[in-house]
Amino acid sequence: LRADINAWGRIAASHDYPYGSGPLGDSVTVKAKIRVDGASPANGGVEVCSIAYLEADSNPRSACQEFPVSQNIADVFLTLDTGRQQLDRVFFQLKRADSGTATVTVDATHLYVVQQVVAGGTPTPSPTATPGPTSSPGPTATPGPTSSPTPTATPDPVGDLETVGFALRPTHYRSMTAEMDLRNDVSSAGAAVNTAPKDVLVRLTPSVDAVGQTQRVSFGFPLPPSTLVNTDNIRVTNSAGQEIPAFIRSLGAWEHMPDQRLLCGGLMASGNPGIRSVLIQFDMAFADASPVTMTVGVNRARSMNLATEVPVRESYRVVNDGTYAPSVNTSGLTIREPNVLSAVDHRYLACTNVFPMVNTTGSRPYLASSDQATDDFFYSQINQHWKKQSWAVTSAEDIVNFYTDSEPWLYDRAGGFYNSYFRSGNADMLREAHRAADHYAQNIYGPEDCASTYYPYCVGSFKLKNTDPLYPYPDVKYSYSESLLSNYLLTGDATVLKKIGYISWFMEFHVGLTGTVDTERGLGFALLAHAVDAELTGSIHQRSVVDEGVNAMRARQTSPLDGNAPNGCFNYPPEGQTHTFSPWMSSLLAHGFLRSYQATSHASVPPALVDLGQCEITRGMAALQPGESGPMSVGRYYPYYIAYSFGTPGDADGFNPWNGFEHAIDVAIPVSLGAYFSTDASQKATLSNLAKELLLTHDESIAYWTRDGADTQAAGRSKYRVSPPRKWLWQYKNAAVIGSALDGPSTW
Repeated sequence: LRADINAWGRIAASHDYPYGSGPLGDSVTVKAKIRVDGASPANGGVEVCSIAYLEADSNPRSACQEFPVSQNIADVFLTLDTGRQQLDRVFFQLKRADSGTATVTVDATHLYVVQQVVAGGTPTPSPTATPGPTSSPGPTATPGPTSSPTPTATPDPVGDLETVGFALRPTHYRSMTAEMDLRNDVSSAGAAVNTAPKDVLVRLTPSVDAVGQTQRVSFGFPLPPSTLVNTDNIRVTNSAGQEIPAFIRSLGAWEHMPDQRLLCGGLMASGNPGIRSVLIQFDMAFADASPVTMTVGVNRARSMNLATEVPVRESYRVVNDGTYAPSVNTSGLTIREPNVLSAVDHRYLACTNVFPMVNTTGSRPYLASSDQATDDFFYSQINQHWKKQSWAVTSAEDIVNFYTDSEPWLYDRAGGFYNSYFRSGNADMLREAHRAADHYAQNIYGPEDCASTYYPYCVGSFKLKNTDPLYPYPDVKYSYSESLLSNYLLTGDATVLKKIGYISWFMEFHVGLTGTVDTERGLGFALLAHAVDAELTGSIHQRSVVDEGVNAMRARQTSPLDGNAPNGCFNYPPEGQTHTFSPWMSSLLAHGFLRSYQATSHASVPPALVDLGQCEITRGMAALQPGESGPMSVGRYYPYYIAYSFGTPGDADGFNPWNGFEHAIDVAIPVSLGAYFSTDASQKATLSNLAKELLLTHDESIAYWTRDGADTQAAGRSKYRVSPPRKWLWQYKNAAVIGSALDGPSTW
C-alpha cells in the first residue's frame, strides 16, 4: 500500500472482538515492511503503533516507533504487553504526529495477538488477518499494490490440510504419504512409452558393520517418466547374471509428466507417467568390505520374490567413522546411514530427473575445470583434505565446522552432495549426501519443538541458524526440501517426508510469493519448496501456490516498474535500495522456476528464463577493463553483486569485481537456461557465448583458490580453499544444468 498522510492524520487497520468475548491477551504485535518515501518538512517521519483497548476500561495502550524518510525498507516489529487482560479491540496504526505531510509505502503487514490458553498449556498466537490499513478521517490514500489475503486462522480441526488449504495455526500437519500414489501397479492409467528393457549397474559397498554376515540391502531406485507401470517388472541379478530374490514396492508415482525439453534424449514425454521410484531389497552376504556389483533390470519380469520388507531404517547403521567419528562429531546427534552404500550408475540417474537437466562430468570441454574443481574442493568441505594433498591440514581456517555452525549448510549442503554425485558418480559424495541429509533432517523444527508462545512459527526452520524456537521470524534461507526428496527417492526412507511438508508450510507462512518485499533468494527458496512438494505429492494446493507465485513474478518481470520499461529481471531489491536486483540471487530464483517447470509445466517459465538470461547479460555483468583492478584477467566477464535495474548499468554495491569473481559460475546458470529456452538463434548464441565466458572467469577463480606452495604447506593450509564453506554450494549445487542447457540433455 502506498499512502499520503495529511497533517495529524492516521491510517489504521483494526480488529474488534464481540462484547465480552475477546481473548485474554498476553501481547499484541505489529509486523510490517515500511519505507517513508518523503515528508514535508523533510525532517519529519511516520509513527507506527501497536494499540490495544481492554474490556476493563476505555484507555488505549500503545507501543510506538517513529521512522524517518529513507530510501531503504525498514522492518517493523512492535510488541505491546497486555498482561493477560481481556481484549476489546486491537489496532495497527500509521500516524503523522505534526502539521506536515508524509508519503509512506507498507507491505507484508500483520497484526498478531498472543492469547492465554484457558484450559492449561502455554499461550499460542491468534493471528488476526489484516487485509491492509484502512483510512480514518485525516489522510488521503493513494491506491497501490496490496498483499494477498491472509488465510484463515481457524482450520477445521478434523479436516486434512490438503482439503482446507493453508492454515496459520495447524491443529495437525499433512500426511504426505496419504497424498502420494503408492500403488505397485498404475497401469490403469494407460501404457508407458519408454519401456525398452534396460540393465543398470549398482555398486554395493558394505560398511564394516555389514561384513561377515548376511545383510538386508535396501535402496531406492528412481525411474524416468513413462518407464515403468508395474513393480513386477523390476528384476535383480548378481554379478554372475543370476536372479536374486527381491522385495520391490513403489515409492510413489510421477504426479506430472515433465516437459519434453527436460528429458534426456531418447525419452518421450507422453503416455502414462508411471512410477517415480521403487524400493529394492534383497539379502546378500559380504565376506569383506570390497565393493560388489549387481544389476537392476528395468522392464524385465521378476520371478523370484522376498515376501516381506525390512523397515528401511532397520537396514541402517549408526555412523561412527569418517566425518562423524566420535572424535570429531560435536553435533550431539546420532547420524544414521544405509549399512550398505548402493551407488546406482550416475549416467542412468542423470536421466531420472531426480534433479532436472543433469549433465554428467567429462562430457563438455568448457566445464572441464569446474568438473574437476567440484571434486577437489568437495573434500575440503568434508575435512578429508588428505585425499587430495600430501601434507596435513592443521590450520583452523580450513576446518569446516558443519556440526554446530549453520554457515556450511547455507544453499543446501546435502543437495550439493547429491547433485554432484548425479554428475560424477563419486560414491564418497553419495555417502556424505546421505549423512548430511540425516543430519539436516534432524535439525528441522517440527511442531513438537514449537509448542510454545509463538507456535507454530518455527515449524520447518533450521535449528542451527534459528537457535531460539520462540523467535517468531526465523531465517527462511536455510530451509530446503529438494535434498530430502533426493534422499527419499534414493533410500526409500519415509521419515524425511514429513519434513518436506513442514518446509513447504514454513515457506507459505513466512514468504509471500505474490508480494514485493522478499529478495530473489528468499522467493527462489520458497518457490523451490512448493515445487518440490507439488512434484512429490501432486498436491492441488501446492500447485496453486506455485502457479500464483510464477504468475505474480512473471507479471512483475513484464510490467513497467515506476514508469520504467521492463528489463527482463524481477527487480526485487536485495538490500532495500530502490530499483536494484541481485544477479546471483536471481540464479537461485531461476532454479526455483526450473523446478516449478518440472512440477507443473507452467507455460510462463520458459519465456521468464529467457528474459532473465537476457537481463543478466544486459544489466547484470561487465567485462574487466584495462586499468581496472580485479582478480580476473582484463576482458573477463564478471557479474555485479547488486545491479541497477534502470539507467546506466553498474554495481549498486560499489565497484568490487571480487564479489562477481566468486559468483561467475552461478550466474552462468540463468544465462545458460535463457539460451536453452530461447527460440531466437541469434539470442541463443549470444547467451551461450556469454555463459561460457563466465565459466572462463570461474576457471580463474579455481586457479586462484588452488594453492600448494611451500608457504601453504608450512602453514598447514588446504590446497583447495573453501572460504566461506557455503561458496562451494552456491557455485556447484545447481551447476549440473549448465552443460545440458548449452549443448542439449544427456542421452538415455
